[in-house]
Amino acid sequence: MNAYFTEDGSVEAIPVDPQRSRDLLARVAAHLPRASVGFSPEAADAFMRAPASLYRETPQAIGLQPALEDTAWLLPYARATYRSRRIAGGLGGLMMLLGIFGVVIVGAAASPRDQPALLIAVFMVVAVLPGALLMRHGLSRFDRGELAIALRAPTGRIHRVEITHQANVEGDYIDVAVVTLTTGRTFVFWVDPKAKGFKS
Repeated sequence: MNAYFTEDGSVEAIPVDPQRSRDLLARVAAHLPRASVGFSPEAADAFMRAPASLYRETPQAIGLQPALEDTAWLLPYARATYRSRRIAGGLGGLMMLLGIFGVVIVGAAASPRDQPALLIAVFMVVAVLPGALLMRHGLSRFDRGELAIALRAPTGRIHRVEITHQANVEGDYIDVAVVTLTTGRTFVFWVDPKAKGFKS
């Protein structure tokens, strides 16, 4: 039987199998990222003096392979972030078209002494290729992407999920999810922690 303290100062008790206590604590930490997990005499004294002192300003990461219930709620926010990239994809498409137009004009109108091959290479490197890459990145389908697949089936795909704060372009701090895959790729996108019951 393990005891734990609640925010109102009361004490509750829950049965814990000693063989599974570490896994249980890890799961609890996943759902309460700002809670201090573990026991020490110093932590108990701190709680008796000021319970709020054990509240973590910086959320901690999920400490084990997250389960579906830990990641499925992130899907709408990740999808919304991908939708916002469509503007960049459209600009990439426009850049690519302008680069192709420049290549056609140079190929049709430039004389040999104007070094058309060099001008065409410049258009390709400066506009066509970057535009194509930007368009592919911005217009890629979210549901078929690596992040969406991992959030729907996290076991073996997601290494870590962290709910934390990050400054935006205006300098304001917003809540974000940092999802690190087992491949090493990291995705960062805005979330509303209250949707999962986290304190913001």
